[in-house]
Amino acid sequence: MTTPTWPEELAIQPRELAQLLGVSEVSAIEVTELPYAFLALTTGSRWCVDVTTPTGPLALVVKVARDVRRSPVFSLIPAELAEAAARGLPWEIEPNVYRSELGSSLPQGMSLPCCYHVHPIDDASSAIWMERIAHTETWTPQIYADAALMLGRFAASSEVGQVADTIGHPSGPQQARVYYEGRLRPQFVDAFTAGEIWAHPVVSRHVDSALRARLFALVDLMPTLIDEIEALPLLSAHGDACPSNLLSTGEGTFTVIDWAFFGRARIGFDLTQLVISAIDLGQMSADRLPQLQDVCVSRYRSGLAGNGFHIDRDSLARAHRIQLAAFSALSAIPLEQLPPGDSADPSLHSLVHERMRALDHILRGIGI
Repeated sequence: MTTPTWPEELAIQPRELAQLLGVSEVSAIEVTELPYAFLALTTGSRWCVDVTTPTGPLALVVKVARDVRRSPVFSLIPAELAEAAARGLPWEIEPNVYRSELGSSLPQGMSLPCCYHVHPIDDASSAIWMERIAHTETWTPQIYADAALMLGRFAASSEVGQVADTIGHPSGPQQARVYYEGRLRPQFVDAFTAGEIWAHPVVSRHVDSALRARLFALVDLMPTLIDEIEALPLLSAHGDACPSNLLSTGEGTFTVIDWAFFGRARIGFDLTQLVISAIDLGQMSADRLPQLQDVCVSRYRSGLAGNGFHIDRDSLARAHRIQLAAFSALSAIPLEQLPPGDSADPSLHSLVHERMRALDHILRGIGI
């Protein structure tokens, strides 16, 4: 058998791999790096591993979780915020999820990938060996509705809550405040206040004086919104419930990955990424946002009720709207993607246009 070219942190002998997979032998191994276009501070790398065994082929993913201090972008964080950022992004959460009993606690329709092994590489990284999931990449309105129902069940599950209390993200009750103080204020609010950003050709084309004034009104309102969010019921959340992390496997079922932000969070938190992610990535028109919110809030509420947590629809809708504003409105202008001068690709103009349309709707939802 040809020996594959392993990355140093994943090197394993065929006999060891066979034992890990529970098979008698492996007759072929192919290793390829899995490209990932998004910033993931606590992810070192992802690898596809295809293995031939006597009982058939096995498709695996190996994900390396690592301390954020090892990320190449950690040096870009202002020195006065760096250590707080590192403490606020504990890399151990995802390996601990796969070591925990969470998989047996998940509600109907939700599962973890089969995890074969969590291998400690050193004191600041681990490799997670798991099955590779075949899934539907094009989401229909029904898939969104099914995902919202599942996330409601997950949020209100007492069994999930017990695991979250043990290994969940430490921000928990102060998540909105930590995010605002650690990222939104130093990165976005400071840029808005400095003022140069408004003259950038992309921004000036899509953000008029009225929308700019509304953004500053949101900045003024943020302390009040954060206080209101922190008064909401504290349940459980995946923490990054975007469609790319909720792998739709058919008939209302999902295999859920990327658990780095799992923990306690305010009611409705997971609805934010569910409804806004595809718009933020330029994959969906902002026209769909109002209907998507309506459907997802209703189905999430049904999921909560199915696990014994009851809330009136208006209160839940308000919880969703204020968290959507707090977590996604100020970052709607993609500062990190703006090129120098007027060299923006047409796709960036299209992205910013749709984000600003969504921003208008989000701000109107909280009365701005």
